[in-house]
Amino acid sequence: MPLVKSVLRTKLKNALLNQIDGDPTQKQKESADDLAKDLSNAIDSYIKSATVASTGANSGGPVISTSTSIS
Repeated sequence: MPLVKSVLRTKLKNALLNQIDGDPTQKQKESADDLAKDLSNAIDSYIKSATVASTGANSGGPVISTSTSIS
């Protein structure tokens, strides 16, 4: 399943707002949105720059691959 940054951002924001007792203020909503945006950008960047290492079936050696984009 691909990472959809906008969905991640919304889920992070909702998780942050769920920690507030009562109705969040406008400032709390804005702060939660700013933090969710920063976190989703960091997570997206981290995931997309991942290095995957596995053992090749034919050569028996390690196969290292670095990707800057995931499709």
